[in-house]
Amino acid sequence: MMIIQNLTCIQLTLSPDSHRCYFNDSAYSGKKVTGIFFYQGNGYSASPLYKDPARILELPASLHFYLTLADKAGNLRVQNFVSDYQIKNFADGQRPGFIPLNFEINPDLSYIEYQVEQTVNLLMCVIYETAPVEHVSRTDINGVKTFSAIFEKQTDNTYIVDKKLSEITGNFLKGKRVKDIRVRGSNSAFHNIYVWLITDKFFIENMYIQSGALLPKEETMFQNLKIDAEKSLIKMRYIGDTNLPEDPFGDGSIKLDLTFYY
Repeated sequence: MMIIQNLTCIQLTLSPDSHRCYFNDSAYSGKKVTGIFFYQGNGYSASPLYKDPARILELPASLHFYLTLADKAGNLRVQNFVSDYQIKNFADGQRPGFIPLNFEINPDLSYIEYQVEQTVNLLMCVIYETAPVEHVSRTDINGVKTFSAIFEKQTDNTYIVDKKLSEITGNFLKGKRVKDIRVRGSNSAFHNIYVWLITDKFFIENMYIQSGALLPKEETMFQNLKIDAEKSLIKMRYIGDTNLPEDPFGDGSIKLDLTFYY
């Protein structure tokens, strides 16, 4: 079981002019990293880090890279680990396989090695700790609540929208200890939904929460997040086909169900 306290989402740009990308982001510097996973686009998705439809997450015919990680002391912990089973396409509608770790990353000796014929953008999510880990399991879920969320078509005919979480949940989450969040809806795997969660002591930055599963199945859970719904966001980064099967107001809006497990 991967317990998520904090998560930072980084966009990697893999260029034909280079073959190596180093782990030098400051968000997890000096902190114990517990897991890494990767996402590539589906041809309909923009990056959650921007509100620019041109910031597309690519869907190459094939993408392979090799992961090498060293700890703070310079010891190699992962060497030439092939990415194939860890990277996920958004259209899969499921969370990716994560690479479990348990050490502080040395940024000078940790990198991914790759070869591409054209520039490719993808997301790397790094899970890290800032507090002692609490035990969390599916049996600790005490309640489930689902909210309907409406995302309006924008003037540029995209669905690049940041919506304050409190607009969807009101004050329901106050005092709740959230252990998982799921999205469900027609063609929902293409809608590219992320959460930006401000909590009492943890920070989840642009975590992709799309799932075609009605009930939690993947072996990842949040560590009892006390979410500030007023400061937290739900982000949609869908730039694809606007002929939607669900259009509640006849204006191209998308309706999805957002489910919280607490």
